[in-house]
Amino acid sequence: MFHSEFNPSATKPVHVLRIWLKSKMGGGEPRYAEKAMWQAAKANDLTLLFAGKPRDGDVGIRADADIYFGKLDAGKQLTHRSAPGRA
Repeated sequence: MFHSEFNPSATKPVHVLRIWLKSKMGGGEPRYAEKAMWQAAKANDLTLLFAGKPRDGDVGIRADADIYFGKLDAGKQLTHRSAPGRA
């Protein structure tokens, strides 16, 4: 397997989050998605970005997982409780 990332801009910084999850099915063509997390994030809450069962404008993935992004103000905290049987 070969994979690489690069920033095409010589002047603008980029932040990349690369996540590899085990697919719930074999085969299939690779899929790629971009999502501007900062703009999509709700203040002081968790925002669903990627989901095995797409909903609420997130990006659908072929894994049994939900990926959230949290954007917190200084001094704030969040608690996320997984559903029964989930981790």
